[in-house]
Amino acid sequence: MATVAVAMLFVSCKNEDIKVSRNVNFKINPYEVISGFDYEVEEGELESFSSDYKLRIHLLVYDESGFLQGTDVQFLTNYQSLMNSTVALTEGKYTAVAISDVVKYDGSSITMNYWDITGTDRLSDLKVADAGYIGGKYKILGISNYDFEVKEGSVDHTIHVKPAGALILRFAWNIHYYNIEEYELDMNKTSDFCTFNNDGTYEVAIENHGGDYDWRLCYFDPKDYSDYNGCYGYYFVLPLGRTSFQWYGKSDNSWYYVGDEMSANIKFGEEYLAYLELGSDIIATMELVNGTKAVSLPVNAKEAVQIQYGNESNVENPQPLK
Repeated sequence: MATVAVAMLFVSCKNEDIKVSRNVNFKINPYEVISGFDYEVEEGELESFSSDYKLRIHLLVYDESGFLQGTDVQFLTNYQSLMNSTVALTEGKYTAVAISDVVKYDGSSITMNYWDITGTDRLSDLKVADAGYIGGKYKILGISNYDFEVKEGSVDHTIHVKPAGALILRFAWNIHYYNIEEYELDMNKTSDFCTFNNDGTYEVAIENHGGDYDWRLCYFDPKDYSDYNGCYGYYFVLPLGRTSFQWYGKSDNSWYYVGDEMSANIKFGEEYLAYLELGSDIIATMELVNGTKAVSLPVNAKEAVQIQYGNESNVENPQPLK
Protein backbone atom coordinates (compact mmCIF):
# COMPACT_ATOMS: atom_id res chain seq x y z
CA MET A 1 0.00 0.00 0.00
CA ALA A 2 2.86 2.37 0.81
CA THR A 3 4.44 1.63 -2.58
CA VAL A 4 1.17 2.37 -4.36
CA ALA A 5 0.77 5.65 -2.42
CA VAL A 6 4.28 6.81 -3.41
CA ALA A 7 3.63 5.88 -7.04
CA MET A 8 0.37 7.82 -7.04
CA LEU A 9 2.18 10.84 -5.56
CA PHE A 10 4.70 10.81 -8.41
CA VAL A 11 1.94 10.48 -11.01
CA SER A 12 0.08 13.39 -9.42
CA CYS A 13 3.19 15.59 -9.54
CA LYS A 14 3.80 14.74 -13.19
CA ASN A 15 0.27 15.73 -14.16
CA GLU A 16 0.42 19.16 -12.53
CA ASP A 17 1.49 22.22 -14.56
CA ILE A 18 4.35 23.71 -12.60
CA LYS A 19 4.33 27.48 -13.25
CA VAL A 20 7.73 29.10 -13.11
CA SER A 21 7.78 32.74 -12.06
CA ARG A 22 10.53 34.94 -13.48
CA ASN A 23 11.57 38.51 -12.77
CA VAL A 24 11.04 40.35 -16.06
CA ASN A 25 12.95 43.60 -16.51
CA PHE A 26 11.51 46.53 -18.45
CA LYS A 27 13.16 49.72 -19.62
CA ILE A 28 10.59 52.38 -20.60
CA ASN A 29 11.92 55.20 -22.79
CA PRO A 30 9.48 58.16 -23.14
CA TYR A 31 11.70 60.43 -25.26
CA GLU A 32 10.03 59.58 -28.58
CA VAL A 33 6.79 61.05 -27.23
CA ILE A 34 8.19 64.54 -27.90
CA SER A 35 11.31 64.03 -30.04
CA GLY A 36 9.32 64.23 -33.28
CA PHE A 37 7.83 67.59 -32.31
CA ASP A 38 10.92 69.48 -33.44
CA TYR A 39 9.37 72.85 -34.39
CA GLU A 40 9.78 74.98 -31.27
CA VAL A 41 9.99 78.69 -30.57
CA GLU A 42 12.61 78.06 -27.88
CA GLU A 43 14.72 75.01 -28.64
CA GLY A 44 14.24 72.21 -26.12
CA GLU A 45 11.27 73.76 -24.32
CA LEU A 46 9.12 70.64 -24.78
CA GLU A 47 11.62 68.27 -23.15
CA SER A 48 11.29 69.47 -19.57
CA PHE A 49 8.94 71.27 -17.21
CA SER A 50 8.95 73.13 -13.90
CA SER A 51 9.96 71.29 -10.72
CA ASP A 52 6.40 70.88 -9.44
CA TYR A 53 5.49 68.75 -12.47
CA LYS A 54 6.54 65.15 -13.15
CA LEU A 55 6.31 62.77 -16.07
CA ARG A 56 4.11 59.89 -14.90
CA ILE A 57 4.69 56.49 -16.50
CA HIS A 58 2.21 53.62 -16.19
CA LEU A 59 3.42 50.12 -17.02
CA LEU A 60 0.49 47.69 -17.27
CA VAL A 61 1.08 44.02 -18.12
CA TYR A 62 -1.83 41.81 -19.27
CA ASP A 63 -2.03 38.07 -19.92
CA GLU A 64 -3.53 36.48 -23.04
CA SER A 65 -7.01 36.75 -21.54
CA GLY A 66 -6.58 40.49 -21.02
CA PHE A 67 -6.31 40.47 -17.22
CA LEU A 68 -3.77 42.60 -15.38
CA GLN A 69 -0.85 40.55 -14.08
CA GLY A 70 1.65 43.24 -13.19
CA THR A 71 1.81 47.01 -12.85
CA ASP A 72 4.21 49.79 -11.94
CA VAL A 73 3.88 53.59 -11.82
CA GLN A 74 6.88 55.91 -11.61
CA PHE A 75 7.43 59.67 -11.76
CA LEU A 76 10.31 61.03 -13.85
CA THR A 77 11.79 64.53 -14.04
CA ASN A 78 11.80 64.90 -17.85
CA TYR A 79 11.40 63.06 -21.16
CA GLN A 80 15.06 62.07 -21.31
CA SER A 81 14.79 60.02 -18.12
CA LEU A 82 14.33 56.24 -18.26
CA MET A 83 11.98 54.11 -16.19
CA ASN A 84 13.42 50.79 -15.01
CA SER A 85 10.94 48.28 -13.66
CA THR A 86 10.90 44.62 -12.67
CA VAL A 87 7.68 42.59 -12.71
CA ALA A 88 7.35 38.95 -11.56
CA LEU A 89 5.50 36.94 -14.22
CA THR A 90 4.93 33.28 -14.91
CA GLU A 91 5.92 31.82 -18.27
CA GLY A 92 3.51 32.68 -21.08
CA LYS A 93 2.53 35.38 -23.58
CA TYR A 94 1.71 38.93 -22.48
CA THR A 95 0.84 42.42 -23.71
CA ALA A 96 2.35 45.43 -22.00
CA VAL A 97 0.86 48.92 -22.26
CA ALA A 98 3.00 51.95 -21.40
CA ILE A 99 1.29 55.32 -20.88
CA SER A 100 3.07 58.62 -20.25
CA ASP A 101 1.46 61.87 -19.11
CA VAL A 102 2.48 64.94 -17.12
CA VAL A 103 1.03 65.58 -13.67
CA LYS A 104 1.46 68.15 -10.95
CA TYR A 105 3.17 66.30 -8.13
CA ASP A 106 4.13 67.48 -4.66
CA GLY A 107 6.51 64.60 -3.94
CA SER A 108 3.96 62.33 -2.33
CA SER A 109 0.69 62.77 -4.22
CA ILE A 110 -0.78 64.04 -7.48
CA THR A 111 -2.47 67.42 -7.14
CA MET A 112 -3.38 67.90 -10.81
CA ASN A 113 -3.61 65.66 -13.88
CA TYR A 114 -4.67 66.23 -17.49
CA TRP A 115 -5.65 62.62 -18.25
CA ASP A 116 -7.68 60.13 -16.20
CA ILE A 117 -6.51 56.51 -16.53
CA THR A 118 -9.20 54.04 -15.44
CA GLY A 119 -10.23 50.39 -15.84
CA THR A 120 -6.68 49.09 -15.52
CA ASP A 121 -7.65 45.64 -14.18
CA ARG A 122 -8.73 44.45 -17.61
CA LEU A 123 -7.35 45.49 -20.98
CA SER A 124 -10.77 45.77 -22.60
CA ASP A 125 -11.84 48.14 -19.79
CA LEU A 126 -8.74 50.35 -19.94
CA LYS A 127 -9.58 53.95 -20.78
CA VAL A 128 -7.57 57.16 -21.03
CA ALA A 129 -9.86 60.19 -20.84
CA ASP A 130 -9.34 63.94 -21.09
CA ALA A 131 -9.66 65.50 -17.63
CA GLY A 132 -10.98 68.76 -19.11
CA TYR A 133 -8.01 71.13 -19.06
CA ILE A 134 -6.26 72.79 -22.00
CA GLY A 135 -2.89 72.38 -20.33
CA GLY A 136 -0.43 73.59 -22.95
CA LYS A 137 2.63 71.37 -23.38
CA TYR A 138 1.75 69.57 -20.13
CA LYS A 139 -1.10 67.79 -21.88
CA ILE A 140 1.10 65.73 -24.23
CA LEU A 141 0.13 62.06 -23.96
CA GLY A 142 2.13 58.97 -24.94
CA ILE A 143 0.88 55.39 -25.43
CA SER A 144 2.55 52.20 -26.70
CA ASN A 145 1.65 48.52 -26.61
CA TYR A 146 4.22 45.73 -26.64
CA ASP A 147 3.77 41.96 -27.06
CA PHE A 148 6.29 39.63 -25.45
CA GLU A 149 6.74 36.13 -24.08
CA VAL A 150 8.16 35.10 -20.74
CA LYS A 151 10.37 32.04 -21.06
CA GLU A 152 13.82 30.85 -20.13
CA GLY A 153 16.55 33.12 -21.43
CA SER A 154 14.31 36.07 -22.33
CA VAL A 155 13.66 38.46 -19.45
CA ASP A 156 14.69 41.98 -20.62
CA HIS A 157 12.44 44.25 -22.68
CA THR A 158 12.59 47.86 -23.88
CA ILE A 159 9.46 49.87 -24.70
CA HIS A 160 9.66 53.15 -26.61
CA VAL A 161 6.56 55.21 -25.85
CA LYS A 162 5.07 57.02 -28.86
CA PRO A 163 2.91 60.17 -29.01
CA ALA A 164 -0.80 59.36 -28.83
CA GLY A 165 -1.78 62.36 -30.92
CA ALA A 166 -0.60 65.58 -32.55
CA LEU A 167 0.82 68.88 -31.32
CA ILE A 168 -0.35 72.30 -32.48
CA LEU A 169 1.82 75.37 -31.95
CA ARG A 170 -0.40 78.45 -31.92
CA PHE A 171 1.51 81.61 -32.81
CA ALA A 172 -0.24 84.99 -32.92
CA TRP A 173 1.52 88.15 -34.11
CA ASN A 174 0.69 91.88 -34.13
CA ILE A 175 -2.07 91.11 -31.64
CA HIS A 176 -2.90 94.76 -30.75
CA TYR A 177 -3.75 95.86 -34.31
CA TYR A 178 -7.50 95.60 -33.70
CA ASN A 179 -9.57 96.54 -30.66
CA ILE A 180 -10.56 92.95 -29.88
CA GLU A 181 -11.25 91.67 -26.37
CA GLU A 182 -10.40 88.04 -27.03
CA TYR A 183 -9.28 85.76 -29.86
CA GLU A 184 -10.37 82.15 -30.01
CA LEU A 185 -9.40 79.27 -32.31
CA ASP A 186 -12.24 76.78 -32.69
CA MET A 187 -12.43 73.39 -34.43
CA ASN A 188 -15.22 71.22 -35.79
CA LYS A 189 -14.11 67.95 -34.17
CA THR A 190 -12.98 66.78 -30.78
CA SER A 191 -11.81 63.61 -29.08
CA ASP A 192 -12.00 63.18 -25.33
CA PHE A 193 -10.85 59.61 -24.74
CA CYS A 194 -9.38 56.42 -26.15
CA THR A 195 -10.23 52.81 -25.34
CA PHE A 196 -8.22 49.62 -25.81
CA ASN A 197 -8.66 46.42 -27.75
CA ASN A 198 -7.67 42.97 -26.47
CA ASP A 199 -4.40 43.11 -28.43
CA GLY A 200 -3.31 46.36 -26.75
CA THR A 201 -4.07 48.67 -29.65
CA TYR A 202 -6.39 51.57 -28.94
CA GLU A 203 -9.22 53.46 -30.60
CA VAL A 204 -9.93 57.18 -30.44
CA ALA A 205 -13.52 58.34 -29.99
CA ILE A 206 -14.18 61.33 -32.28
CA GLU A 207 -17.15 63.69 -31.92
CA ASN A 208 -18.43 65.79 -34.82
CA HIS A 209 -21.52 68.01 -34.78
CA GLY A 210 -22.12 68.18 -38.51
CA GLY A 211 -19.16 70.45 -39.15
CA ASP A 212 -20.08 73.13 -36.58
CA TYR A 213 -17.25 74.84 -34.72
CA ASP A 214 -18.38 73.65 -31.31
CA TRP A 215 -14.97 73.09 -29.66
CA ARG A 216 -12.30 75.55 -28.62
CA LEU A 217 -8.66 74.66 -29.12
CA CYS A 218 -7.24 77.80 -27.50
CA TYR A 219 -7.81 81.47 -26.81
CA PHE A 220 -5.93 84.56 -25.67
CA ASP A 221 -6.71 88.10 -24.48
CA PRO A 222 -4.41 90.73 -26.05
CA LYS A 223 -4.60 92.81 -22.86
CA ASP A 224 -2.67 90.08 -21.06
CA TYR A 225 0.28 90.93 -23.33
CA SER A 226 0.25 94.73 -23.27
CA ASP A 227 4.06 94.86 -23.42
CA TYR A 228 4.37 92.30 -26.21
CA ASN A 229 3.55 92.12 -29.87
CA GLY A 230 2.60 88.44 -29.90
CA CYS A 231 2.05 85.27 -27.93
CA TYR A 232 2.22 81.54 -28.47
CA GLY A 233 1.34 78.22 -26.86
CA TYR A 234 1.36 74.47 -27.48
CA TYR A 235 -1.79 72.32 -27.63
CA PHE A 236 -2.05 68.55 -27.75
CA VAL A 237 -4.96 66.79 -29.48
CA LEU A 238 -5.75 63.16 -30.13
CA PRO A 239 -5.69 62.24 -33.86
CA LEU A 240 -8.84 63.72 -35.39
CA GLY A 241 -8.27 63.10 -39.10
CA ARG A 242 -9.35 65.86 -41.47
CA THR A 243 -10.37 68.78 -39.24
CA SER A 244 -11.36 72.40 -39.94
CA PHE A 245 -10.32 75.39 -37.82
CA GLN A 246 -11.57 78.97 -37.63
CA TRP A 247 -10.36 82.04 -35.73
CA TYR A 248 -12.94 84.29 -34.05
CA GLY A 249 -12.60 87.67 -32.37
CA LYS A 250 -14.87 89.07 -29.64
CA SER A 251 -15.80 92.75 -29.48
CA ASP A 252 -18.73 94.33 -27.57
CA ASN A 253 -20.00 90.83 -26.70
CA SER A 254 -20.24 89.84 -30.39
CA TRP A 255 -18.07 87.33 -32.22
CA TYR A 256 -16.59 87.92 -35.67
CA TYR A 257 -14.70 85.77 -38.15
CA VAL A 258 -10.96 86.47 -38.22
CA GLY A 259 -9.18 85.23 -41.33
CA ASP A 260 -10.08 82.30 -43.51
CA GLU A 261 -11.14 78.81 -42.54
CA MET A 262 -8.22 76.37 -42.27
CA SER A 263 -7.95 72.59 -42.33
CA ALA A 264 -5.43 69.88 -41.51
CA ASN A 265 -5.32 66.09 -41.39
CA ILE A 266 -4.48 65.59 -37.71
CA LYS A 267 -2.37 62.42 -37.33
CA PHE A 268 -0.26 60.66 -34.71
CA GLY A 269 3.13 62.26 -34.15
CA GLU A 270 2.62 65.27 -36.40
CA GLU A 271 3.06 68.92 -35.45
CA TYR A 272 1.19 71.85 -36.96
CA LEU A 273 1.67 75.60 -36.81
CA ALA A 274 -1.54 77.61 -36.43
CA TYR A 275 -0.26 81.03 -37.45
CA LEU A 276 -2.27 84.23 -37.04
CA GLU A 277 -0.90 87.60 -38.14
CA LEU A 278 -3.17 90.61 -37.72
CA GLY A 279 -3.02 93.74 -39.86
CA SER A 280 -4.66 95.33 -42.87
CA ASP A 281 -4.36 91.89 -44.44
CA ILE A 282 -5.05 89.05 -41.99
CA ILE A 283 -2.94 85.93 -42.39
CA ALA A 284 -4.40 82.75 -40.87
CA THR A 285 -2.73 79.46 -41.82
CA MET A 286 -2.44 75.90 -40.51
CA GLU A 287 0.66 74.05 -41.76
CA LEU A 288 2.48 70.80 -41.05
CA VAL A 289 5.88 71.80 -39.67
CA ASN A 290 7.71 68.95 -37.94
CA GLY A 291 10.57 67.68 -40.07
CA THR A 292 9.93 70.39 -42.67
CA LYS A 293 10.96 73.72 -41.10
CA ALA A 294 8.79 75.22 -43.84
CA VAL A 295 7.49 78.23 -41.93
CA SER A 296 9.59 81.14 -40.64
CA LEU A 297 8.50 82.99 -37.51
CA PRO A 298 9.14 86.75 -37.14
CA VAL A 299 12.82 87.48 -36.57
CA ASN A 300 12.38 88.76 -33.03
CA ALA A 301 10.07 85.93 -31.96
CA LYS A 302 12.72 84.24 -29.85
CA GLU A 303 12.94 87.21 -27.50
CA ALA A 304 10.43 85.32 -25.38
CA VAL A 305 9.58 85.75 -21.72
CA GLN A 306 7.79 82.73 -20.34
CA ILE A 307 4.89 83.10 -17.96
CA GLN A 308 2.74 80.32 -16.60
CA TYR A 309 -0.68 80.68 -15.05
CA GLY A 310 -4.14 79.17 -14.97
CA ASN A 311 -3.24 75.52 -15.54
CA GLU A 312 -5.87 74.38 -13.04
CA SER A 313 -8.74 76.41 -14.52
CA ASN A 314 -9.19 75.09 -18.05
CA VAL A 315 -7.16 77.84 -19.70
CA GLU A 316 -4.00 77.69 -21.71
CA ASN A 317 -0.46 78.11 -20.46
CA PRO A 318 0.63 81.01 -22.73
CA GLN A 319 4.03 82.49 -23.41
CA PRO A 320 4.18 86.16 -24.49
CA LEU A 321 6.53 87.35 -27.22
CA LYS A 322 8.21 90.77 -27.50
